[in-house]
Amino acid sequence: MKSTTQERVATASVEAGAARLGARPWTDAAIQSQLPLLRAPTSSDFAWFVTAIEAALTSRHARRTEDLLCLTLQLAEKPFLEKIKTKGHFRSSRYQYDGELLRRVLTGVMERVRSKLGVDTLEYLQSVVALTTLSKGAMRVRRQLTAMLHKKKSIALKSAYAELDLMFQMSETNGRDPTSVEHSIEELGEGLSLLTHLYFDTVKVDPYRFGLIDEPGIASGEYRKVLEDAMLLRQIGEAEILVDAYGYRATSQDGHVTVQAGDEALERSIRYSYIQFQMANNIVAHESAQLHADKPTFTATVDALLTRSGQRWVNLRTSPIPRYVLSPPGTVAGRMQFRELVFQEDEIHVDVTAYNLFCKPHDLLALHLKSGFPVEEARQVQRYVDLVRKLFWQGLGKLHSPDEPISMRSRIAVFRRDDLEKFFSICVLPEYLNDVIDSLSQSRTSSGFFDIQYRPILNIDDYYVMPMNILGFSNVFRNLLQSTESRIAWPNDKDPVQVMLADALSAAGFKTRAPFQTKHHGRTLDIDVLAMKGDTLYLFECKNPLHPTGVHELRRSLNYVQEASSQLDRAIAAFEDANKRAQLFQRLGWTCPPNLRIATCVMMGNRMFNGWTVGHHPVRSVREAVRMLESGTAGVGDYIYRTLSLRHPSKADLDDYLSTRSLAVQSLKLMEPVQRSYMIGPSSLTFSTFALDFVKLIFAVDSALPRANLRTPSPRSSRRTKPEQVRSPKLVRAASRYFDIDTLAAWLQRPVKNVKKDVYRREPRVPLLVVARRRGQVRWKRNDVRKWFGIESEAEFQRKMIRRFKAAKSRMSSTTPW
Repeated sequence: MKSTTQERVATASVEAGAARLGARPWTDAAIQSQLPLLRAPTSSDFAWFVTAIEAALTSRHARRTEDLLCLTLQLAEKPFLEKIKTKGHFRSSRYQYDGELLRRVLTGVMERVRSKLGVDTLEYLQSVVALTTLSKGAMRVRRQLTAMLHKKKSIALKSAYAELDLMFQMSETNGRDPTSVEHSIEELGEGLSLLTHLYFDTVKVDPYRFGLIDEPGIASGEYRKVLEDAMLLRQIGEAEILVDAYGYRATSQDGHVTVQAGDEALERSIRYSYIQFQMANNIVAHESAQLHADKPTFTATVDALLTRSGQRWVNLRTSPIPRYVLSPPGTVAGRMQFRELVFQEDEIHVDVTAYNLFCKPHDLLALHLKSGFPVEEARQVQRYVDLVRKLFWQGLGKLHSPDEPISMRSRIAVFRRDDLEKFFSICVLPEYLNDVIDSLSQSRTSSGFFDIQYRPILNIDDYYVMPMNILGFSNVFRNLLQSTESRIAWPNDKDPVQVMLADALSAAGFKTRAPFQTKHHGRTLDIDVLAMKGDTLYLFECKNPLHPTGVHELRRSLNYVQEASSQLDRAIAAFEDANKRAQLFQRLGWTCPPNLRIATCVMMGNRMFNGWTVGHHPVRSVREAVRMLESGTAGVGDYIYRTLSLRHPSKADLDDYLSTRSLAVQSLKLMEPVQRSYMIGPSSLTFSTFALDFVKLIFAVDSALPRANLRTPSPRSSRRTKPEQVRSPKLVRAASRYFDIDTLAAWLQRPVKNVKKDVYRREPRVPLLVVARRRGQVRWKRNDVRKWFGIESEAEFQRKMIRRFKAAKSRMSSTTPW
């Protein structure tokens, strides 16, 4: 503990301490002499540190960087390290993948102050050093890419765009084998995003008109290899973000780097959430397609235009190069007529988007972003782009195959600004044209993270390069939300996730209040949803960010979860304060039980981190919670299972849902470890992650939960059966093969005490009984229970499901990969 004298003189800033230490290398003794004189770091100290450390690293001043770290990490280890992680100072990708300086600096820091650093800090620094193993291979790849961009600056970037646009088109036409080891088009899209960044760094003067492509290079597969190489660099960047932002650990052995989660449950929950999101979207899309089966598709509309209109939509131009161009359908005068057309794919897209945003389709189209931009305008852009690209390629497909040189030359449209405004004016109202173009385009002066699938239009030298298939595959509405960093202006400014959860709790018989605001220790405390039943007070924080498509967006969801955890900690503290608790219950109008129990949960609208625990607060999907409260069911595969112990939701059901017994937590345990690896020169980068064995999940759920809508056989139509006597418990093969009375009661949806009475009734109201004499326990064989309810045995169910999955896998494997 510091003395009074030390406390009085400890007022110097970090900058002042560094100035006193001088410009020459600092000794450890000199650093130790300055530490007692330095105050607790303030915002100005952090700002100076960020500038100083960046200057030292950029100028490659290893000893200066090392000294600064030794000083600041001993002064305030966690806050200074968080600044480093947030700013990305220890990412080799910031220094053209030259990681040698970082390796030398961090190795020196650990040698000098290892004993004074925490375990987490040492693991982080060791992870950064491990990632520098990839530097030599990454630098070689980057040099090759920049050399190619410089040599072919007038054709390289457009050729790469054409290559990826073709891949998107062929993926839509032929599908993709899910067992393929080829890189996905999304991964290659990330590679093109990085290649565009390299282009802006390498080519300072944009080539005139950006019109030509490298036809021999495309034909030889050169640009496929270029995209793959750029994708490898993007994977290194992903590994760096995982280590910086999510607490992942990197280890290196013999040139092979492995990245894995520090918290295995976090990685499992992330993968599980993505799987849930995709499966839910597929189900909603399938149901929507059946609902709108009578509406015309884009393909049918295009066929009608090509055959009945008599107009030539695709025309050959010879200047400045031979290529085909499209005469866009519609006119500005006919804008309203186009906006009223109905397409099946558009209806499906609206239904899926509305489902993910917790609203009805017609309500979605009436909404605005908080910036004032209408959702309807984003929808019209998506519709028009889809129609135009279908029209162009169906028309050109009658003349040339998609990969012919003239087709590759024609696939990337290039517009002047005025022409692009005319193009979109056919579908978008005039006052929103600039918003649409600026939100979907990227230039060398644009700030922030760049992803080709968010901003598919490239602005170069006053020209706008638009890959129609990439733009068509993008979710334009979602892109506008993400790129403008705007939010939806919900009616009455009420988040639908909060409203949905509160309504479901209230309907299930819980006392509910949403939202609730108070003050505690002079700070405002907002609680999204409070509920109470019996002796338990439930506190819920609801978060509804967009579903993330990559590690950059995932950071926002993680930040929301961590903020929710802090908010719940404060809420618990308020209710644990006796005086404050009395005031709060008086405001709520509820009676405080003598032994109050508090349960908390972070409810996520985008399903992320479902089944994880942040702090000591469980994280759950609000959709699962609402379904449990409303219908008491969960869907797995083609079957619906009941999650309630009785006919109506009870406090015990909600407690189970928030506990480790929930289906989400149990599903995480069923996930299998997998790896995805990338070769980067002589080194390799491997991500350790998890995949869900869907067959195993179905088997586990089918053996643990009763199916929904089970019908109990009528006593009059059944015959009394004598119990089967088991002389010794040793003859019982496994406890899991039997139901105890609690489990049977849950299947029957009846109280346990009533089931106990039914065991010995004359009429058989329960299945065949097995009695273990020594223990006096009553048990039922699982297969007997299933047969009694009219369900096939577990063995028969597993054989049926295995055949079904094998057939499905065979169908997917037979699909022609692009």
